[in-house]
Amino acid sequence: MQSRHFILQALDPEYGHPAFETMLIVERPEELRALLGAAADEDRDLEMWYSLDPADVAAINGHFGLRFDPEGRKTSLYKWTQSREAPYLVHTNYELVLMIEGRKQFARMGGDYYPPDRYEGEDRFDRYAAQGLLHKEVDLPKLPESPAGTRISSASKACCLAMKIGRTIGGSRIFASAD
Repeated sequence: MQSRHFILQALDPEYGHPAFETMLIVERPEELRALLGAAADEDRDLEMWYSLDPADVAAINGHFGLRFDPEGRKTSLYKWTQSREAPYLVHTNYELVLMIEGRKQFARMGGDYYPPDRYEGEDRFDRYAAQGLLHKEVDLPKLPESPAGTRISSASKACCLAMKIGRTIGGSRIFASAD
């Protein structure tokens, strides 16, 4: 069986972007699936993004001989994707810090899970909206009822657009930074 590459990363508590990370090469994915437990039962190819608690990190470190220490930070694990092979740092998960620094005008964010009224990390953006540094507008499409945690089609999902104040763009959720 071919080995698979995963990224184990510790997230910055203020902005939610990776603070540091390491690559994990897994020769037998079923061993990683067993360590992830019930969270990976429905994910045969380990394609999902996993939030890990300290016990999960310790188990992965012990089993695979790593010394990854998230230093108390929220930790995630996900499968390596080809977007990581770009000759530059892909800005995914860096949207908030880039906007606050004035280096990014807008961003599209969201997820494939129901209900679409929130996305992972939106509370970080909301903090800056409450301080008047970002502006937020929400316009969600009417979606059919679906049990919590069920995937919905990408055509139906809500998206989020963040932008600098003074610009106008369409979208279902807008954050704008004030400078």
